[in-house]
Amino acid sequence: MKKSILIAVIMMAVSIGCSSEKKNAQIDQTKENVTSIELSAEEKAMYMEKAKQMVQMTMKTLGSNLMSALKQQGTQYAVNFCKLNADPLVDSLQKAHNVKIRRATLKPRNQANKADSLEEAVIVAFMEKIKQGESKLKPILSKTSSGNVHFYAPIKIPAPVCLKCHGKLGETLAEDDYKIIKELYPEDKAIGYSKNELRGIWNIAFSNQEVN
Repeated sequence: MKKSILIAVIMMAVSIGCSSEKKNAQIDQTKENVTSIELSAEEKAMYMEKAKQMVQMTMKTLGSNLMSALKQQGTQYAVNFCKLNADPLVDSLQKAHNVKIRRATLKPRNQANKADSLEEAVIVAFMEKIKQGESKLKPILSKTSSGNVHFYAPIKIPAPVCLKCHGKLGETLAEDDYKIIKELYPEDKAIGYSKNELRGIWNIAFSNQEVN
């Protein structure tokens, strides 16, 4: 493949309205760090399968712990639990499987999850595909100039229970619960969602070492 799939994604994002000079400069810099995917069909299949396994494992780990917290003492307890435990749970998976697992969004709760310029381009491209009527968004596999392989896949709001923390204020998200969220995350932007709406993306990064 002569051109990276991700370069095409970035160009699509630029064409649909990254209007500020700063944002365009970030995307131009991003393009310099992306190279062709020089992987065999077997390698591509291996990375895709491994990344999907990591997404499923992370979702299961975070989801089961969060649901347990919700059942124990409700939304406010679950928010505190998530703040204290989400990152350590993900870190343990990263170390165990020698990958980097990142959830990125344009509307972060934890500012550490704010999308960088490359991730923003992918999210914007996914959003454009949704506007064009595509309901099934395909993951993207890319390789950077440093040799690292990245897997990008959409994160959608999967169930109504997620709206207790990420829904519309005064409707699916209780105002008392949001007061607690704002105390823990003063810069929170992660609300106003509906079920199945795009929340952000997974970024599973593999080093240029062999994936076992």
